Amino acid sequence: MLNRSLRLAHTALALFAALLGFLFLHSFESYMPVGPAWYVDVVRPAQDKAPFSEINARIEAYARTRRLDVAKLVPDRKDPKGVEHLYVLAASGGSFAQSWMERGYGAFNAEISYKVHPRSEASALEPAGTYLLSGSREDLRGFRETLAGYGYNVDSYTETMTLRSLPWLFGGYALFGTAAVITLLIVALTGVGVAMNARAYGVQRLQGMTLRQAWALDARASLTFLSKAVGVLAVPLLAALYLYNSLHQLTAFLLLFAALGALGVLLTLCVHGVSLWILWHSSILDAIKGSGASRWTTASAYMVRGTAILVAAILGGIVVNDALTRTKAQDIGGQWETARDLGEIRLNVGLDSDDSSGSAGSAGPTRRADSPDERIAAWERSLNRRGLLMVSIVNPGQEQFSVPAGAPIDSLYANQSYLDRQRVKDVAGRPVTAPTGSDEAVVAIPQRYRPHTAQILKQAVEMLRFTGGASQSRGGNGPEPRVRAVYTPDERRLFTYRVLDASASPAFLDDPVIVALSNDTALITTSDYVAYTTQRHILATDHRKASAEVRADPQLSRDVFGINSAAYEPFRNLAEASRNFVTSIVNCAIALVVLLITTVGFAVAHTRRNGQLIFASRISGWTYWNMFGKLLILDCWLTVAVVSLSAWLQAVMFNGQIASENARAELQSVLVRTIPPISASVLAVALAIMAAGLIRCSRRIVTARSIDVG
Repeated sequence: MLNRSLRLAHTALALFAALLGFLFLHSFESYMPVGPAWYVDVVRPAQDKAPFSEINARIEAYARTRRLDVAKLVPDRKDPKGVEHLYVLAASGGSFAQSWMERGYGAFNAEISYKVHPRSEASALEPAGTYLLSGSREDLRGFRETLAGYGYNVDSYTETMTLRSLPWLFGGYALFGTAAVITLLIVALTGVGVAMNARAYGVQRLQGMTLRQAWALDARASLTFLSKAVGVLAVPLLAALYLYNSLHQLTAFLLLFAALGALGVLLTLCVHGVSLWILWHSSILDAIKGSGASRWTTASAYMVRGTAILVAAILGGIVVNDALTRTKAQDIGGQWETARDLGEIRLNVGLDSDDSSGSAGSAGPTRRADSPDERIAAWERSLNRRGLLMVSIVNPGQEQFSVPAGAPIDSLYANQSYLDRQRVKDVAGRPVTAPTGSDEAVVAIPQRYRPHTAQILKQAVEMLRFTGGASQSRGGNGPEPRVRAVYTPDERRLFTYRVLDASASPAFLDDPVIVALSNDTALITTSDYVAYTTQRHILATDHRKASAEVRADPQLSRDVFGINSAAYEPFRNLAEASRNFVTSIVNCAIALVVLLITTVGFAVAHTRRNGQLIFASRISGWTYWNMFGKLLILDCWLTVAVVSLSAWLQAVMFNGQIASENARAELQSVLVRTIPPISASVLAVALAIMAAGLIRCSRRIVTARSIDVG
């Protein structure tokens, strides 16, 4: 026997199976395309050992020997959030790669476009990154060993068709709360539906029907109704998918929908059976009177409603956090929008291990004129003179400027390329220009430090004597620096173009002292040129031109393993932050929908349990506020308490993750601006729906003179 609650549960099951299937596959394709057996993340070594082309050729040879498909996943530099590139390194396994090469890849997620590239375009790719493989675990082990021979380690790997890939389906567990609330909703609706049929089950027991017969009868009715619901849902669902993505990856979606539907049906039948067993072993008199059913219904409604409010509040806080993360990623990504051609230079510093030093700021032994360090430094000096190199050294030698009774001031070595990109100007509005002399430096001092100019210039000379090799600790052979000061406006925020994360070096500096060096500077030693390039303080301004020069010189090809886009990781982080933000918004929206459903259910449960009292109250002239005022106030306080507790926990948790006072103040400002509106919206919507549900059910009871509103 299927009452309205059970029919609602089955309809919700079909709808949410389709919705979760859509969200799961949408989330999965945010990480990788459908088809490969393995998803492998490879991290770069501390020191490169071979040219990129040699490593990629070795990967292709291994894949051909083992008959594997191997592809490299690379985000697009111009649109990392919407375009991914699939570079096929090997298509020997007859798996996904050959199909991609012939027909391309049609993405289920319409927000993402995958562009397939042949092997000829993949030879110069950096070996670190994300790989997609076919094959067995043994094949994966061989792939890892192949890369390990060149110093590259596999940071993580996941077999895509196992439980280990569940985080991708759940959007990194971002959809877990939504799936849990939907599951709880279906369980509660099923249990409540069975409880509402208590009288009918009592009659069946009096007629001699067994528990097994009653469950079989209900199961047959449930499966029949579900089949009809899926049939009705199929046409609009396929039409919507056709409009959304032209039915790409339809087979994968249908399999996922069928799997989720099967799990939901199994769960529903189990809950139905357990609820029926409890009713079957209760007093027949209580069952016929319906007293136990009303208590059960009310308890279930409160349980699901409280959980839905909590989840909605938590997901609202997660939306705030993801919005802040996305804003920060956009802040950094926006700086890289005008720096897409910057290239990270990967050096073969290991060749010079016998006669060179590997760290910035160290004196190091005397180098041979033909040593790799000398060749690399000479090439980079040539790039610098031609304006093809950007210098952005943050706090060289871990040194900062200091003034009396003040916090340390960040120092930044920069050349003309950096000054032009950041548009550094003096207090008169004129662009700050680097000097022309190789031993000269222009020290750009924020206006508020003007009284300390002499002290700052003295410290700048000491820094430059050290980095230029004039100090005794560096050999004393470098030039004596000549410096002059210019003054810049206060409250400046400069981007450092650091490729590493903020924990290694800040992405932005507030009011640093800039030491501007000429493009032909002699105030950076050979060892420091190499070391700062390895630490990614020195970048090529045009990675294509620099790569062409490397390929044209056989000796330089041995010294420089490759030059890859420095914007890769910032854009990848931006794409991930954007995906998480969209997912959290979808989660919050679904949680609010579930909250509304539970609110209606609670109104039905309350009026059903108190139907006789409501009928008597209404015909006696009571107002709805007299009847339900206390209940609404109680629910209001419950909602406020849960939402406020969640907001407070979110604020404490997020604050604990941020060390910077400025960032913490910014986060608190965002929380103050966003969490109260979210909390107020949840409260207002929930109370409005509950009031409407109570009034509608009460009117129906009075009109029909019946408490059957379920």
